[in-house]
Amino acid sequence: IRVHLNTAATKEMIEDLKPYAIVMAAGSNEAKIPIPGLDGENVKDVRSVLRDKLQVSGKNIVVLGGGMTGLETARFLKQQGNKVVGENGLPALSTGTMKGVAQLQAFDPYREVEAAAEDHLLQRLPEDLRPVYEEIFRQDTEDEDERYMRRLVKAADKLSALIKCMEEENSGNREFRTAKESTLRSIEKMAEDLPELTDFLTEFLPPYGRTLDELG
Repeated sequence: IRVHLNTAATKEMIEDLKPYAIVMAAGSNEAKIPIPGLDGENVKDVRSVLRDKLQVSGKNIVVLGGGMTGLETARFLKQQGNKVVGENGLPALSTGTMKGVAQLQAFDPYREVEAAAEDHLLQRLPEDLRPVYEEIFRQDTEDEDERYMRRLVKAADKLSALIKCMEEENSGNREFRTAKESTLRSIEKMAEDLPELTDFLTEFLPPYGRTLDELG
């Protein structure tokens, strides 16, 4: 894929490329919702939160919008120790007041995505295997060793995501920078109770991606 940076898409340039199709993806602007109080100092748009890495913790925060950007914003704020309430579609706010905020339901973006993934995977299994895997996915076991093992599996999944972000960033894809930073913060938080994670971060992650000559 050829990427032209700092280049205006002129008529002559497009005609010279002779593209099969043109996809307009010039970004977007936040919606202006007619709600009194949205011009307050405590109201931020997603750009000021994600791009400027807004630092705030221990607060109750409402995220308006439940798309991918809204979920990413909610995850970022939740990882900083905030209680995040999300709303999608704005039906409760149609009266033009902030009273509808009380009707919003708290959500955990990770849990919603994980539950959807579990359902999708279970549906792809043969019917005779589904009960076995459903028990593995959703059983609330009382065995301490089993619970610890499941936490390690979740941590391994986080590490895989971190390595993927590192690979993309090393390839020049800057879009993964924010994801890498937030994933690393999440892993460091998990490492407080999982010493295995600390060992991996200090001993195995730094040399990742080096050649044999560099390792020698």
